[in-house]
Amino acid sequence: MPDRRVNRKAGFTLLEVIIVMAMIAILSSVAVVSMAFYIPSLRLKSAAQDINVQIQKARLEAIRTSQRCGVKFFHTIDGIMYAPVIWLEDNTNDEPDAGEKIIYRMEVSEEAPGLRAMRQYGGIRYNNAFGGDGVTFGDNKLVFNRRGMSDKSGSIYLYNARGQTRQILVTLGGAVRVY
Repeated sequence: MPDRRVNRKAGFTLLEVIIVMAMIAILSSVAVVSMAFYIPSLRLKSAAQDINVQIQKARLEAIRTSQRCGVKFFHTIDGIMYAPVIWLEDNTNDEPDAGEKIIYRMEVSEEAPGLRAMRQYGGIRYNNAFGGDGVTFGDNKLVFNRRGMSDKSGSIYLYNARGQTRQILVTLGGAVRVY
């Protein structure tokens, strides 16, 4: 006759399962809170890198086409404000005119005078430590010549809701760096 005794040591008890589930819930909540803490920093870094890449592309486009290429911040096209707008310059007025090829544009919103936010990156704004609109180029633009050199040097300052800032520096030689 077979032995039909139940092995009481196999499996988990209900109490053990509940304890493991509680530990998983606690660790998950800690992970979610810590991710929410880092999201503004990641958005700021991503926005700064995006602007860096676009300015580098403008410089390379000027070299590639042997044509002046401009980068302008806070330019309005058809009632929508963009920062930056990158275009190939066909004439010598250094402004993005009708008929000139627009290479890139990123939409921004003006929340208040001088307080402009990037729509693509929630919570990221243009500003600098001294107030102002966050762009230190004269008339908020720079133009690369056919050798890739900039007509002026300056910085773009971005900040997030946590008060962290990033600076994108453009030199006269055309170098672009993010700090």
